[in-house]
Amino acid sequence: MIGKKPWFKPKRKWMGWGIYPASWQGWLYMLVAVIVPIIFACTITNPSIKATLIFIWLLLIVIDGILIMKSFNKSDR
Repeated sequence: MIGKKPWFKPKRKWMGWGIYPASWQGWLYMLVAVIVPIIFACTITNPSIKATLIFIWLLLIVIDGILIMKSFNKSDR
């Protein structure tokens, strides 16, 4: 994240450890993260390619989420 305002903030309510969008860029990121697998599922007809692409996409989202959470200070969690 290059900008001055963070895209995500730590989730403080309820239980768990996660992230919550803090700006419009974060909301856009979350929207794209949901829409891309839906587009893969609707447009690709080969089941093995579809499953592979969705798996890779979800893996990238999980890895990126872990990196975002690790970037927060320990006191922010």
